[in-house]
Amino acid sequence: MTDRTYYFAIVETLEVYGGLNILFDFMSVLQAGGYRVAPLYRSRYYRYPFAPFDGPAFYSPDLPGRVEPWYRYRGGIAQKRARVRNMARGFKPNALAKIRQSDVLVVPDFAYDRYAAAFPDMEIVVMVQNVVGFLRPWLRDNQGGDRILDRARLLVCISQVCVDVAQTLVPAERCAALHLPVASPELTYTPEKKMQIAYMTRRRSQEVDFVTTMLRAMPEMRDVEFVKIENMSLNEVHLVMRDALVYLSFSEREGFGLPPAEAMLAGCIVVGYTGVGGNEYFDETTGIVIEDGDVVSFARAVAAVVKEYRVDPTRLDRMRRAASRSLAQRYDRDASHRQLLDIWHKLDASLDADRIDERVAISA
Repeated sequence: MTDRTYYFAIVETLEVYGGLNILFDFMSVLQAGGYRVAPLYRSRYYRYPFAPFDGPAFYSPDLPGRVEPWYRYRGGIAQKRARVRNMARGFKPNALAKIRQSDVLVVPDFAYDRYAAAFPDMEIVVMVQNVVGFLRPWLRDNQGGDRILDRARLLVCISQVCVDVAQTLVPAERCAALHLPVASPELTYTPEKKMQIAYMTRRRSQEVDFVTTMLRAMPEMRDVEFVKIENMSLNEVHLVMRDALVYLSFSEREGFGLPPAEAMLAGCIVVGYTGVGGNEYFDETTGIVIEDGDVVSFARAVAAVVKEYRVDPTRLDRMRRAASRSLAQRYDRDASHRQLLDIWHKLDASLDADRIDERVAISA
């Protein structure tokens, strides 16, 4: 292991993103494993506030700002507010990154081309967390000239569907599969549930309105509480999932689909769409799968679940308990972290080997 730093490029966003939370978890694991890792921001005063990281943070004005229009970039007045808020919290300003030749840039899939282009001499690792998010920059990358993806030392893929797309675009030996660390002490099976239905609105907002409004209009649903998961901390989200009996999955073209998996771990009956990436854990044995876009069947299925649970919860309790157990075993946190450290050990060793080869070539 060398003294190289792995800089994780972090978009400056106003919203919480599960993919960013995962990257911060990975950084913490790698840091504990002895690697030098750090988030790299574009500005001096911004810190991603939705996930903890006990380590230094850096910035580089060379990092792109508005990498994608659908990300709400923190600029202008928002940057000034972030500075005041972070100073009040005791955060020190991010240090200016002094990037060395041996350092590595870890980039998110949705803008790997723009981040990598800003640092043309750095080795890059691409974190593939979403198929569509990865293919958008890949299309830009194939407009002519040298492909930036050809520079990538490694593509780390967090689900089977991500592995599939990565191995379609680059040789399999440059791809590494990593199970997400979904299971956690905060998301164990909860036997006793409230008559609550939880849902998120980040995806398919119109379909969310269709389904929830239809449900609220049903007389048999009038005593059911609907909980919108929005602008909540991770702990607050987990609390809702521990309480809610039903979770509505509006997943759409996901790389994995983390919220439905977390809901299953907490013992929710998950009803809705698999979102492609969720196919590896969400099926008729673990939840109630709805054909994509069929909002009427969606609402009817939720109503049927609530009715059955009131009359006789035996079957649904058996299903949700088995789903929680299955995900806890498959996406065990400790096993995932060991897998990540093994991937990084091989990556670090290959980088060291290249440096030795370079020295030998120069001396010859």
